[in-house]
Amino acid sequence: METNGLKEAIKKLALDLSFDDIRFTENPLGGEKKTAAFLIKRYIPSDGQAGEGEIALSEYYPASQFGYENALVFIALLKSELGLAAEATNAMNYKKQMLTTGGTIGKNSLYYHPEFGSFISMRCVLIGAEVLPDREPETKNLCADCRRCAAACPTGAIDGGGWTREKCLRNMMSEGIPESERKKVYELLGCELCQLVCPMNPKERKAPETYSLLEI
Repeated sequence: METNGLKEAIKKLALDLSFDDIRFTENPLGGEKKTAAFLIKRYIPSDGQAGEGEIALSEYYPASQFGYENALVFIALLKSELGLAAEATNAMNYKKQMLTTGGTIGKNSLYYHPEFGSFISMRCVLIGAEVLPDREPETKNLCADCRRCAAACPTGAIDGGGWTREKCLRNMMSEGIPESERKKVYELLGCELCQLVCPMNPKERKAPETYSLLEI
């Protein structure tokens, strides 16, 4: 199968699985698998506002679980439908690679997709074939330096020097949230306040999925 036909066949597999986009780059890790394919699943965030005695779930995590499960299906289809060796990987800087396909990085350190903004989940699959990379220039000067993200951050993780991982509430959730910061948790597993106020992001919101704090 010639290069363009192969690329379109791979893209169709991804879109048929309900991924919203797929971007191709050269594999920076080297080896026999020449292409890195980034599977993109967008999500619509909620405002995180739950009723008394409830807490909202960050919509990122269902999207992330979707990506994990369907990346495995995608790999199986690459092998069965197209005869291509493939494997998932986390061993690279996703954001750096994706910048070669367009988009930008915000002051909150997140990658902004040209269409979906930062409300995305990404999975990377290495493919044993050379596929023409998607090459678009990094979006320049997209951030208006409005500092809304810094003002919205509940822990002061964003300032003039950029983003500090150790201060980020989402990062604290994997490391252990200090007691002094626990009252700032407003949704399960995440914090998206810097993204919700960002003018680079889509404005669409959905009602939150909520859970009883007592049941949790």
